[in-house]
Amino acid sequence: MMTSGLHIHKEDKMATAFVDFNVVKETVTVEKAISFLALTMRRKGDQLRGPCPACKGGGDRALAVNIPKNSYYCFAEGKGGDVIAFTAHIKGQS
Repeated sequence: MMTSGLHIHKEDKMATAFVDFNVVKETVTVEKAISFLALTMRRKGDQLRGPCPACKGGGDRALAVNIPKNSYYCFAEGKGGDVIAFTAHIKGQS
């Protein structure tokens, strides 16, 4: 069974889920992730800026999202990455 990048494999009475992260990166934009995560950010050209709800530091421009590159950078933490890393950072997951 496949649902937009999510594959369910049934083996020996147990179901395991496989997420194709390449499909996720191709279909989910950082703007969609911002909406999903209910973040409030301000637009400045091709960039969105706001406070980082994960780090709770660095001021009201600590979190920067680059729309054309579909990436983010957190100045409070000094790290950035793609839309998956962005979501993991905000949700506090590795």
